[in-house]
Amino acid sequence: MEQTKIAYSKYLENLLSFTEKKENIKGAIKSVVNVYPNIALLFSASPEALKQTTSLSSASIELVTLNKAFAKKLDKPTLAHQKLNTSYLAKDFCMHIFEDDGAEQFFCILLDKSGRLINFAQLAHGTFSNAHLRMKQITEMAFKAKCNQIIVCHNHPDGSSMPSEEDIVFTKRLCLNLMLNDINLLDHIIITTASATSMLELGALNKIKLEVYNNSTLPNKKASQHLLAGNYKNSNLN
Repeated sequence: MEQTKIAYSKYLENLLSFTEKKENIKGAIKSVVNVYPNIALLFSASPEALKQTTSLSSASIELVTLNKAFAKKLDKPTLAHQKLNTSYLAKDFCMHIFEDDGAEQFFCILLDKSGRLINFAQLAHGTFSNAHLRMKQITEMAFKAKCNQIIVCHNHPDGSSMPSEEDIVFTKRLCLNLMLNDINLLDHIIITTASATSMLELGALNKIKLEVYNNSTLPNKKASQHLLAGNYKNSNLN
């Protein structure tokens, strides 16, 4: 494991020597490794995420993007233990796990209390008609993993990443189901082949949570207030 880390740091040093000033390379490498601890995670990041989460120069970000072809040789299990502590990282992760086969897909991402990835799984492919079964699967997955917060994501093959009315209705039902089981829905991310939209960023998820909370008959509403956390930081993802 240590040899892998050294090799990764050496790779970054060699790569950034083309685009960073010598005195800036060490700091740039540190900023990358802190957020993207292995090469698979680095190559899964979008240019926007790299700009927001590292100190890389524009030229370095462009060079990393050009080297993404190497990511195709890396296995998805290397994504284990990634910390999804910003919406940028969460959206990048969702974009990375989806396969562009033209079919609708639905994923559930389980996080521990610190926001690190526990596991993720595809719960539907091709159709989302059986919403009740999917909610049961989500709850069971969270309980088995001893997880108290999740992110769900699905794609829109039609090319629009904005939430539909059906997405809003489904998210309301899911929020209620999770609140009854003391599980926080951190975000619902919708993706296309070119973009990703966070319902949390849009403000839609906070409105849904509040509506569900106010209109539901939760056993102990006061104890469930922590489920109304309005962003990644408030959800203990820092």
